[in-house]
Amino acid sequence: MPVYNLQGVQLDALFNKDGASIDTAYDIDGNVVFSAEESETVDYSTYTVSTYCSVPCRQGFAIYGGYIFACDKDDSCTIISIEDDEVVETVSITTGHGNSASFGRFQNPSDEFPLLYISHDLGAPSNNNYEYVYRITRSGSAFTFTLVQTLKWSYSQTGYMANSAIDAQSNVMYMLGYSAANAGSDLDGTNVMILTAWDLNYLTDNGDGTFTPMYLRKTTADYFIPYHFGQTFDSRLIWGGTGEQPGNIYAVSPNTGAITYTIPLHKTGEGEGIAFLSATDAIVGFYNDGFYKYTFPLKEAST
Repeated sequence: MPVYNLQGVQLDALFNKDGASIDTAYDIDGNVVFSAEESETVDYSTYTVSTYCSVPCRQGFAIYGGYIFACDKDDSCTIISIEDDEVVETVSITTGHGNSASFGRFQNPSDEFPLLYISHDLGAPSNNNYEYVYRITRSGSAFTFTLVQTLKWSYSQTGYMANSAIDAQSNVMYMLGYSAANAGSDLDGTNVMILTAWDLNYLTDNGDGTFTPMYLRKTTADYFIPYHFGQTFDSRLIWGGTGEQPGNIYAVSPNTGAITYTIPLHKTGEGEGIAFLSATDAIVGFYNDGFYKYTFPLKEAST
């Protein structure tokens, strides 16, 4: 799977912002983004499952501060109280098909919630992927979503129908798209994944009210994941493939795009999103079904 530096030169290994082959990846300012040495203390080959929230999941979601922010495909986001297991409010927003959602950094230090990034990757006009960035404020049980930024990429930049995953610590966005237009199938064996990284600290004004983050790198993978969703956790990108029955969760190296481990989902149905609460606990939502907690054991210490 080819890896490229900022100038588009193909590299044979991990690289820094200047294209030097190393064991650590950096952002545009030279800060460490991910290390090649990843923690392997959790056994992701097995898990137990419990119901986390019974409110139906529709599309992508993110979790913060005791709430699930669950997107739908009709320009809305439903806020769910985890403690009460009930809907608090449904807010109208401009996202279209909100296929994935991730929290990034805080816009203001006093904000209760970080900025929420929502991918619109299905039916987007003019062969573009859009990312809508919202500031969320709350007064009691009333939530207000303010659109503060719209990000845009062409399919030629990110691949078709790309979903995003945010690494808030480094402020880097990862986009996973398809090399061919059909996100649901790989009938001829040529549709593979395109992984790109973008620095959210540096934006280019497109002149139409949208912005594009600074390009960092691109990886063309040698595998296909049907109908995916994404998150970042523990120096990995976590992508779900939902075309299989049951589907799988794939942990992907952000540096090379290689799959590091696979977690089979526990039931059939369309998995819509994932959110890690800790290294041992992940929440997976299924379409028109609830949210389930996957608990993974720690590996036994070697003697």
